[in-house]
Amino acid sequence: MDLKTKNWKKVSGAVRKTTFKIPKLIPFNEYQFCVSAQNIHPRAACPCAGPRDHQGEPEAALVPARERRRLRDRRLPGGEEGEDQRALGAPEQDQPDPPKKVDITEITPITVSLAWVKPDYDGGSRITSYVVEKLRTSVEDAQWERCTVLSLTRCTVTDLVPHEEYRFRVSAQNYGAISEPRETTAVVCKEQIVPASIDLSAVTSDVLILKEGQDFILKLHGMPTPAVTWYKGLGVFRETIRVVTKTVGGVTQLIFRKCEKVDGGTYTVVVANPAGKQTAEIQFRVGLGKDTVNT
Repeated sequence: MDLKTKNWKKVSGAVRKTTFKIPKLIPFNEYQFCVSAQNIHPRAACPCAGPRDHQGEPEAALVPARERRRLRDRRLPGGEEGEDQRALGAPEQDQPDPPKKVDITEITPITVSLAWVKPDYDGGSRITSYVVEKLRTSVEDAQWERCTVLSLTRCTVTDLVPHEEYRFRVSAQNYGAISEPRETTAVVCKEQIVPASIDLSAVTSDVLILKEGQDFILKLHGMPTPAVTWYKGLGVFRETIRVVTKTVGGVTQLIFRKCEKVDGGTYTVVVANPAGKQTAEIQFRVGLGKDTVNT
């Protein structure tokens, strides 16, 4: 019976088990339930007879409809009736971990670019957004200011004051909670000049064996972000269906989708920015199988 309408409604036919799940209840409504026993003889009247240990009509038990996965049934001692007094509401979500490894990828006099890695633990609910904040540390009694809320794992904070020092922090947010923030070190908003360079730790021998489906990955360094050019032999490398290049941020890739003998040879990569330039030459030979070479 819905206690708002005071109307009894039959919710099932005969069931053989001593348990039954009642569907289509309205959240946060209070209900009263009645169960009657039936055999091959006429059905017992409802409401049920009183308990065996005393005479009289049983008292009604009020059972609010709640989110099942957050609350558990409890058996009271002696079969006594009781009421769960916990507050009703949406299921609580655990707090997610902070984002991992918040890096400053580029600095200009008026902007700072950030990139981070999603947290290991999402609190039991999908990460919906990230909150990015800034603190102008060169100003006395400065407070953290919210810059943006976004679903990506990178952003550029704009409208900064040149030659001022800032710190940044990023928090992860799921459907019900927000993580502790992950902070960066302090940086000064000015033109950052770092010569372009290549991390050659992936070049482990004089000749690298190419394998079908292989990605050859080189990590780059430099501010501003270096421009990348690949060469094969004496000319600029022309992408084919089998071999392509891909450069995102500080990583450049040479991707071999389907190797043939002609794809081997000498490849040269040149990285450059206003502060400098570096060139690396790599020898490849075609092999068999699949693998990935990276740092």
